[in-house]
Amino acid sequence: MILAVISDSHDRIDVLAEIVEELNEADMVLHAGDLISPFVLRTLEKVRTEIHAVYGNNDGDKRTLYEWGLKYGVRFHGDFLVMDELGLFMSHNTEAYREALIKSGRFRIIIGGHTHRAEIRKEGETLFVNPGELCGYLTEKRTYAIVDVEEREAKIIEL
Repeated sequence: MILAVISDSHDRIDVLAEIVEELNEADMVLHAGDLISPFVLRTLEKVRTEIHAVYGNNDGDKRTLYEWGLKYGVRFHGDFLVMDELGLFMSHNTEAYREALIKSGRFRIIIGGHTHRAEIRKEGETLFVNPGELCGYLTEKRTYAIVDVEEREAKIIEL
């Protein structure tokens, strides 16, 4: 299974629209938080695969994000997502929390956002992926990740 992983899009409809075709090539799309405004979800309606998302620290109107997500095909899971069948955990939280999860060895794949820094790292049997920021505001790099679940490999794509 191939995952397209995005995070920290921060209302960048233009960048989301730019990668819709790439997202459609994946088996599933994951958003690790900070979409920000519900109107951004309209752009994701063009994605034909499953989209799962968690809330980020800047996602203020969570109720409307959830409701519009239902309308536009984005399933919000709250502050974290566990997919036991994939051995996957995704959240948008602090590095200390994330490091504890990685060290626990409980998950095969951990997806995180929040830092805006793209990172791929293996520790033991755990693959950690932070796709970086799709918005490009802090690092001036607009990035996302492609994850091969079976191989537990990932790559960062820079736009």
